[in-house]
Amino acid sequence: MTRASRTLTAGFIVIFGLAGFDRTAFAGQAEALTITLHVHNYARVPSAVLTRAEGEATRIYRALGVDLMWVALTAASAYSPPETLSKPNLTVILMSGVMAERKRAAGDVMGAAPGTLEQRGRLAYVFYTRVALLAHGAGNDAESKILGHVMAHEMGHLLLPANSHTAGGVMRADWDSEHLLRMVKGLLQFTPEQGELIRSHVSSALPQS
Repeated sequence: MTRASRTLTAGFIVIFGLAGFDRTAFAGQAEALTITLHVHNYARVPSAVLTRAEGEATRIYRALGVDLMWVALTAASAYSPPETLSKPNLTVILMSGVMAERKRAAGDVMGAAPGTLEQRGRLAYVFYTRVALLAHGAGNDAESKILGHVMAHEMGHLLLPANSHTAGGVMRADWDSEHLLRMVKGLLQFTPEQGELIRSHVSSALPQS
């Protein structure tokens, strides 16, 4: 679950969108594993914004040696229960403001990934209206960058053990202005330990030949 901190400053609005990206030690270690993401865009996120956001999430996971393949759900596949999908597949639901209210999510929460201590889920929810509100006025593709990081964070909850929040990086629970600035510089990453756990999870989910 990601929350937008109420301590965001004007400095974030001015600087958002600068700089390039670093790569972690995981990149190039081995042939990349692949996760298929089934995306249902209930929130009607503009296609250009969504494509760039998916690219941002892909960059974060590729640094771990994990590729993401994005599939837009069709009307027919939208109703397929996630448990019927072969692994490693996850489903990302982009929810409208009305849908977020129906879920009774706290106002500063931008996403959720339900699961239990024993078993992680297969569905990640992103409350797009809140992401767009946080990015409003920032310019320089802020909306896509925040959306991409929220998706990466919630997917992380599906791939990592319970209670996987960290003090910094992609899995930080509350993103303040400092962390949002680090986000656009490509400095919000998974920890090495989380990277190993994610790779192990994806590898174990692959069909055995």
